[in-house]
Amino acid sequence: MALIQDIINIIEEIAPSAWAEEWDNAGLQIGSLRQTVSAIFTAVDPTASVLERAIKANAQLIITHHPLFFHPLRQLSLETSTGKIITRAIRKNISIYSAHTNLDMAPDGVSTALIERLALKDIHILKEEETPPPAHNKLVPLGYGCIGTFKTSITFKQFITKIKTDLQLPYLQMAGKAPAMVRKVAVCGGSGSQFIEKAYKSGADLYITAELKHSHARMAEELDFCALDIGHFHSEKFGMMALARLIRKRLEKQGLKVDIIEDRAEKSPLQLIK
Repeated sequence: MALIQDIINIIEEIAPSAWAEEWDNAGLQIGSLRQTVSAIFTAVDPTASVLERAIKANAQLIITHHPLFFHPLRQLSLETSTGKIITRAIRKNISIYSAHTNLDMAPDGVSTALIERLALKDIHILKEEETPPPAHNKLVPLGYGCIGTFKTSITFKQFITKIKTDLQLPYLQMAGKAPAMVRKVAVCGGSGSQFIEKAYKSGADLYITAELKHSHARMAEELDFCALDIGHFHSEKFGMMALARLIRKRLEKQGLKVDIIEDRAEKSPLQLIK
């Protein structure tokens, strides 16, 4: 039987919490390191519906990308959505852990999962960290976003069909000018709007990210560069699936029998109204 501490040790090998941004709150949100765990539930967000599905799956630990607590709590009202999640999780003896910007930055993190989903090769970092964070062995470069290439170029229309299929996108938005052909692609899962100029200067044919700001969309126009906004949730959900696979492999290697259940019912909070 594994403990929560055993699972956290594994996550620390993949994406040390020391790599998280200062403003972030990655790590254990609720729970006890000494709690035993036989099933883990993974999702993007620690919502009430995710918690209910984890309870139904008999999980003792929920691992999410986004933290439950982003800001210091000044009060804990059980009437708020966060208060209700906390109460329900504690009553059901469920711990909640977050791997956020540390997973964004990890070599096997969110952007890598996104670019591997598109079967791009020759992968390297889009925005490498000039000052590596603590707990980094400096043997593998760290940073945000990835760049990869297809073996052969495809038309922009073929690329859009591929990205909608591979990333299961209900819709996407574009700023700038669509390239005739696509071979080199830059991506950054989550809110990567600020790296658009970096993507342009990398020589990529286009840039995939989420939460593209108006000013950066205008920049794409001015540069005659193509920027695709696929939505925050869809840009990160494959990162959590990849994390689940990595944890599963390490558990098997250590001989620890713990079920990893990926939440396939979770959806983006945003919907397109036609």
